[in-house]
Amino acid sequence: VKKFNLFVMSILMLCLLSVSAFAVSMDSFVSAWNGKVCNGGQCVALAKEWIKENNWPAFPGIAYAKDYAGVHISGYQWIANTPAGVPQQGDIVIFGSWAGNPYGHMSVAYKPSNTTNLTSFDQNWTTPLRCSVVTHTYYRYVLGWFHKT
Repeated sequence: VKKFNLFVMSILMLCLLSVSAFAVSMDSFVSAWNGKVCNGGQCVALAKEWIKENNWPAFPGIAYAKDYAGVHISGYQWIANTPAGVPQQGDIVIFGSWAGNPYGHMSVAYKPSNTTNLTSFDQNWTTPLRCSVVTHTYYRYVLGWFHKT
């Protein structure tokens, strides 16, 4: 009976490990990249690195961050922003364009957020254009986010 219980517990542990959402934790990803330039310094490069390190399906090559909004990408669910919507940790957040930035922005949702504040891991948001944790105090330009399915 003890051997059987140990066997069952081992199987359960393996199952729990295999359903983990991330191969790399957000905290370790932030630790590795915070303050550094990732793959050339553009916002999309950091999000694509997050995707790559987790062995998720790759995002296609699209010219500007804002143009990812609503695109069907296999392995992800597009969730349009709503007044009640809040991305989950690890979601890829897409910002639209605004005065002075016709390209939009892309970041990775990081710390727990709410409908007023979004804390994400960003590149090309602060000066110098490096990776950093940013608390966005508005959702006005957030078009939505991709959630890994």
